[in-house]
Amino acid sequence: MALWSAYQHFEDATKGSIEVGKLADLAILSNDPTQVDQDTIDQLKVIETIKEGQTIFKLTPEKQRKSDLMLKPDSAGRYALTEFLRQAAVDFEFRKLPAKQQTPFARALLAAAPHDAGCLMPAIADLLPSGSTPSLRP
Repeated sequence: MALWSAYQHFEDATKGSIEVGKLADLAILSNDPTQVDQDTIDQLKVIETIKEGQTIFKLTPEKQRKSDLMLKPDSAGRYALTEFLRQAAVDFEFRKLPAKQQTPFARALLAAAPHDAGCLMPAIADLLPSGSTPSLRP
């Protein structure tokens, strides 16, 4: 599959297959994605990422611990990443208010309101470097 993509982009001399002299960009996963139940594929972990023959990411016990914190709810049932995004949306909406309306009460009202993708995407875009565009895939 990678070989044909490299061929299409005229890069097959340096990419597309694992051979001596070619760039090695790959991810090592915790299990074979073609052999696991499709309902559990989202539970695969990236163990190591290699770009141009150099390890750029390796899963350490500390990184695994941090990852687990992001994926497990706290005692109130909130997920860290979800809560971060919700707070980013609240902050984005608060900063869009006229200065006169930027009160603790207004922030509390915004925080109490439900937030969905329509609220989150502008907040995420605001966090990204200019020129970047976030997208939601179904």
